[in-house]
Amino acid sequence: RACTPCACAPPSGSQCTALVRYYEDTTCMMEIGSGLPTNDAGACSTVPGASMLGSMDAALVTDHPGACAPLGGMPVGEATPVGPSTFCCLPPHSP
Repeated sequence: RACTPCACAPPSGSQCTALVRYYEDTTCMMEIGSGLPTNDAGACSTVPGASMLGSMDAALVTDHPGACAPLGGMPVGEATPVGPSTFCCLPPHSP
């Protein structure tokens, strides 16, 4: 007897959002815009005035990882007895 391979269904219920800020300088002081990309929107954010971009930072706002359902692990084949045995239960032994 064996089992089918174990796997996971695609994840569902996840939600992720980040605050991304864009700066004109390299020290993250002169902000030129920001965005809130989410996993629903493909995790993209448009950089305003890309030719002026000197630096950027990001902070996680929402982090719900979701879950995936287990798949597989089902028994296949037959259990075939080899050398049958008899087991008997005896009453407890008194000391």
